[in-house]
Amino acid sequence: MIKTEITSAITEDLAALEDAVSDLVKGVRDTKKMDEAARELEEGREEIRRRIGVVDISAELTDRDE
Repeated sequence: MIKTEITSAITEDLAALEDAVSDLVKGVRDTKKMDEAARELEEGREEIRRRIGVVDISAELTDRDE
């Protein structure tokens, strides 16, 4: 049952991704979809912050001892 739910969710996500890519290729800009995507990304960032805290790897990537 759980496997079916996960498979269904993945299928829905892939369908949404295909629609987004199709719109992108056609040059269609749907502000409603863009706002929804931005909201989902922000929720994902917040979830990562809650789980593991703030991760600042940019300093490690740019800080070089010469």
